[in-house]
Amino acid sequence: MRKLLLLIFTCSLVFSSSIYTLDNVKNLNIYFDNKSGFLDNKNKEDINKLITKELTSAGFIFGKTDAIIFFVKVKAKELDETYFINVELGLAEEVITKREGSVETFAHTYIGSELIESEEPYTDTVELIEYLLHEFIESYKDDNEE
Repeated sequence: MRKLLLLIFTCSLVFSSSIYTLDNVKNLNIYFDNKSGFLDNKNKEDINKLITKELTSAGFIFGKTDAIIFFVKVKAKELDETYFINVELGLAEEVITKREGSVETFAHTYIGSELIESEEPYTDTVELIEYLLHEFIESYKDDNEE
């Protein structure tokens, strides 16, 4: 019975679609928020280059006016030489609500997040960012198939 439930759960994850839409997302600006304590300026630059390279390869453009903010937030706490790292990656942009008065606001329109335990915080953080980038790019491709 457990195997059947595991199979059903796995299949539902494989065929599920995101609650976010990434239709017509092209122009981005990167915002990197580091609250980790273990990433220095060189590490941040390397991660920004990695993000820019991956997203440029996927067809995104950077530096245009009114671009959507692509953010990466890294938070970490250390306990007994073990880090607990939360990486959040997403999009934030100006939107108009459907509320009365069509309120203009700034909203998260895509979020991917993971929490890990690590003894090699920099290496594991980079791998986690790569994973979340891959998930974002795959969601983008799925939403923009023709």
